[in-house]
Amino acid sequence: MRIYSQTVSEGVQVNFIINAIDFTAHLLFGKYIRRNIDRFMDTRNMLRKAGMGMLVEQYVSQACLVSLLIGMLAAIAGMTLGLHSFKGMALSQVGPWSVPATISANFPFIFSLLLCITFFVVAFSLTYYVYMSIPEVQANIRSSLINQSLPHTTAYLYAMSRGGGLNLLDIMRSITDNYHIYGASAEEIGYIVKDMECYGTDLLTALEKACLRTPSQKFKDFIEGLTSIVASGGDVTSYLRAKNDQYRLTASKEQKLFFETLGVMAEIYISAFVAGPLFLITILVVLGLINTGSMLILNYMIYLLIPLSTIIFVLLLSSITGEGSNLHNVYLKEKKLDVFSHVRIRPGPENENELRKKILFREKILRVLHTLTHPFNFLKSAPGYVFVLSVPTAAIYLLWNIRGYTGSLNIGLFRNINSATVAIIDDYIFISLLIMFVPFVIFNELRNHRVRQIESHIPEFLNNLASINEAGIVLVDAIEMSMKMKIGLLHAEVGRLINDLSWGAKLDDALRSSNTVSGQI
Repeated sequence: MRIYSQTVSEGVQVNFIINAIDFTAHLLFGKYIRRNIDRFMDTRNMLRKAGMGMLVEQYVSQACLVSLLIGMLAAIAGMTLGLHSFKGMALSQVGPWSVPATISANFPFIFSLLLCITFFVVAFSLTYYVYMSIPEVQANIRSSLINQSLPHTTAYLYAMSRGGGLNLLDIMRSITDNYHIYGASAEEIGYIVKDMECYGTDLLTALEKACLRTPSQKFKDFIEGLTSIVASGGDVTSYLRAKNDQYRLTASKEQKLFFETLGVMAEIYISAFVAGPLFLITILVVLGLINTGSMLILNYMIYLLIPLSTIIFVLLLSSITGEGSNLHNVYLKEKKLDVFSHVRIRPGPENENELRKKILFREKILRVLHTLTHPFNFLKSAPGYVFVLSVPTAAIYLLWNIRGYTGSLNIGLFRNINSATVAIIDDYIFISLLIMFVPFVIFNELRNHRVRQIESHIPEFLNNLASINEAGIVLVDAIEMSMKMKIGLLHAEVGRLINDLSWGAKLDDALRSSNTVSGQI
């Protein structure tokens, strides 16, 4: 409760500061911006496309206030720099012209004033430009996210419309409920649903607003085509099927181009960060036998240049692949069953709550005992727990081996530091890193190998399920019949699904439970 109260109070303080900044900015610049609102129409459109949820008056006022504050700080820095740099100096002559005595005596102040004005103008202009460019950058990011998730969204819309039991609004509403899976394009469709349900807008008007609001040209073309189909009374399912095939083909081509780009990046990495440094290290080692001065360059290359260049290359790869951009928070909602609230239940024994607590405690004990008796199975399912053992082991190994090179009180203060000492210590650091990460890599690869085997059997399982279902057998029985076919490691996962169904669970709840369990493999 104390942590929750502290978090709430910190949030209130942050909101108070933001509101104070908004109020001050609007008080200073709001009237001017409202009078010249036509000049900021492009900014208004960018704010809408970026999904920042701010009025154009509010954002431009913040930009002016922040630019003014940073400009004032830069002006103070320029004035201080000028006064300290030219203190006591006088200017008697500029070229062939003599300088008046008043200007010559006040030269440090005049130069500092000019420097102050220059710093203010540059800082104000640069900050304002950067601040006003943020919506466009954010819109471009959202556009790329929408383009990435659009093939999956169209596939979902086509699959739902092909069933024939839902209208277009119900299909859009269903994908809005799963926006955490289908990404930014499903979020854009959610705005269409909100316009229709909350504001009473008709479908065609909501689609037109979506065309104006979206930052993605590909999504805009998709909505414009959907608008024409709806307005003309055409077949929406055929349109979605055509778009699904088009986006799938485009996605496959983009994926092929992406892999080619990764191949080029791999060649660059091998040439610039593997073969090149090894060649230079060999040359420096040979030169070190003749001249010891080259060993300093070798140390800089090993301990500074190669690690920094590798980190920069990893960051570059992360920006290219867009890793983490598709991660979304998933929230599970618990529903209280009140369908049978009118049924009278016979009271249980007096110690029923105590018995339930004992059962839950017993289940926890059994889980702990199962983990202790089958540690490898547990670590293969959750490789991150390996660090609980590997980190202390690596730390003990490192501290035990470098104890002779550290002070008696402060282990961070090394004695007799030289290149030989560093060469010895870095060996122990490298071995400790191996102790820390190699077990995690092993168990993580074992887990990924199992996941890849399961995923390799999914297409065959779906084909079998579709063929059985087309024969007129209901989906539940088709899933049970697919157990008799060869589906590899997927047999255990389907078995859990069938067990849930045999215990009376609904199909969607059983699938959701199976998805949760599979995510923990």
